[in-house]
Parts: sequence; structure tokens; C-alpha cells
Amino acid sequence: MAGDIEQIEVDPGAAKKRTSQKKAIVKAELYAARNLAKYIKLLEALANGVTVMKTNKQGEPEVYVTPPDRAALEYLIDRGMGRTPQRFEITGEDGGALEIVPWAPAPEGKYDELPKVEVKELEQGR
Repeated sequence: MAGDIEQIEVDPGAAKKRTSQKKAIVKAELYAARNLAKYIKLLEALANGVTVMKTNKQGEPEVYVTPPDRAALEYLIDRGMGRTPQRFEITGEDGGALEIVPWAPAPEGKYDELPKVEVKELEQGR
């Protein structure tokens, strides 16, 4: 696996140059886009499980198998089929209704009080 590591030369004078955040993001996105095929192959390997052979400190080979990675599988399925919609329900104290308080800065002298808002509780299952 050590052969797969890409080494990038760093110019000692480059540390003095400042890069804007926007340029840094563009560079990172371009780097990721250029290597996307390699990343997908590695992710697919993780999703299927990987057999690894490495040398221990005594110089003897050790072989082990990593099981399929659920997160990698879910990621590939989400990308291929789209994410399933997520549903969230928010309730107030003890499962009751929430109190909704409108807030917006009012121009001075425009409102002396907040306008009255009628809140209705929905029936269960609606």
C-alpha cells in the first residue's frame, strides 16, 4: 500500500505566499475531481471487504481480512440511487405542541406589541 502514496514536493518559498480561502477550496475541489475514479475504486474495495498483507516487525508476512464496510456500502447506494427522504417530527414538552414565537426586528415605533398569532394543535396522525 505504501506504493499508492503520492508524494508532493513542497517549495520552501511557497509557505510565504498566501492563498485566499476561495482559491484553496477551488484547488481542493480540482484535486478531488482529478482523483475521483481512484477514490471510487478504493471505496468499492472497502465496501466489498479487503484482504491485506503486510510485514510485521520480525519481517514475517501477516494476512488479514477486513469485512465489508457498511458506511462505504451505504454511501455507494446513496450515490447510485439517491438518498431516502428523512422525516423529522418535533414536539414540545411531554410530546405536546410547540409554542411558535415570531421574531423579527421591528422598526422603531412601528409595533408596540407583538401581533397575536393563533396556534392550533393538529390531531394525532395528521
